[in-house]
Amino acid sequence: MALTWAGKRQLTVMGIIFGAILIVASFYIIPAVTKAPTCSDGVQNGTETGVDCGGKCPTFCAFEVTKPIVLWSQAFPVSDTVYNLAAYVENQNTNAAVNSISYNFKIYDSNYVFIAEHAGSAFIPPKGNFVIFDAGVYVGNRIPVHTKFEFTSSPNWLKVSQATMDKIPVLTVSDQDLTNVGTIPTLVAKVSNHSVYTVNDVAVVAILSGDDGNAIGVSQTTIDTLNANDSKQIFFTWPKALNGVVKKIDIIPKFDYSSIKF
Repeated sequence: MALTWAGKRQLTVMGIIFGAILIVASFYIIPAVTKAPTCSDGVQNGTETGVDCGGKCPTFCAFEVTKPIVLWSQAFPVSDTVYNLAAYVENQNTNAAVNSISYNFKIYDSNYVFIAEHAGSAFIPPKGNFVIFDAGVYVGNRIPVHTKFEFTSSPNWLKVSQATMDKIPVLTVSDQDLTNVGTIPTLVAKVSNHSVYTVNDVAVVAILSGDDGNAIGVSQTTIDTLNANDSKQIFFTWPKALNGVVKKIDIIPKFDYSSIKF
């Protein structure tokens, strides 16, 4: 039976609609369904163990790593009105690092009344202990007694391959000499780079500990450039005598390995 004019028109319209649907599907729907999984598509797919993390992705999922552990945090006097702040942190993750994470220091008096706070960002190196140091925090006529340190952003844990770990320079410290302890303490030491790679922007922190093992003095210096197979002498000073007898000296270099061209 022959189609009426209205029937032919209806078929034509349906054909146009179906064709439009096919065009949309070919450009948007089919590619979205069939495209290969990526580590930035907002869904857990492929080898991922979480959303855009784990598996073949360059980052670990939060449940695959251990949070950094703050071993202690403390304020150290520079003058009657200015203090330096330090936090001693441990990263237990052998092959994980964080390029940048936000943090905050808060300091209080003996009655836990708030005095001041100081925020910043830091790099977390893979495996080991490191120091986050903030200098020159003004406290007025208040005396800091309690210091609280916390990370204020979620860490994005980058995977560090064993091949990269094997190349990261290990900086050694030697020839430590602490003098003028009863007046203006001065610490001299030597930092050596035994690798074939140049290291830039090395922050070196010295921790002086007393009889009870607690820190009684912390200072930081920097090395702009430490060439391959080279050494440099470094100096730390304190503006006045330390409150206690120094029984232990720890000198900890820290640098961002990702800036090195392996």
